[in-house]
Amino acid sequence: MSNFQAVPFSWNDDNAESQFGDGISHPMPGKRVKKYRLTVHFPNSRPMTVLLDAESKSAVIKYAQNRWPNTTIKYHGAVEKTPA
Repeated sequence: MSNFQAVPFSWNDDNAESQFGDGISHPMPGKRVKKYRLTVHFPNSRPMTVLLDAESKSAVIKYAQNRWPNTTIKYHGAVEKTPA
């Protein structure tokens, strides 16, 4: 038996300034999207790397800023599909 203990997340996911919804924090249903890799830098905490679906580079940055306001977003590019 291991002594594994869950570690709580180090970022605040309950920001009152966060905005969520179709076209605000993620694409509208049925839109053609790609996966994009971003790093979200939170004040006074470690950065988080995320993959988000979006229509374009500008859209993915907008979605991230709406989800996590008052953070610094670093764009890494679209995620290439791996061959099957």
